[in-house]
Amino acid sequence: MSDWSEHFTTFVMVGIVVVIGTSRLVHRGAGAILGMVFWTLTAIFGHVLYLQGGAVGFPGLPLQEPVFLGICAALFGLQILQLRAWRAAQRRQRAYRDELSRIGDE
Repeated sequence: MSDWSEHFTTFVMVGIVVVIGTSRLVHRGAGAILGMVFWTLTAIFGHVLYLQGGAVGFPGLPLQEPVFLGICAALFGLQILQLRAWRAAQRRQRAYRDELSRIGDE
């Protein structure tokens, strides 16, 4: 197997840290978009790993491919919810600023 497949779990862990760090320290929206890209790529590379005869999972506990892809899909869905929550907060904040501006103009 190639080098990336031997260290797939490590790449996933590092990617999770990067996504969480981006969401918490840089920008929630950017973190959510990065998370969607990350989980999509994780699912694709995991699928390729399964096609090569490998397995993905925890040490000593390999996951079946449908379970792995289901987890990736669920985590992708959570990123969509994060993006929607961030956008809703932005809209509320914008409406609040507009309301303050309107009151200040009176």
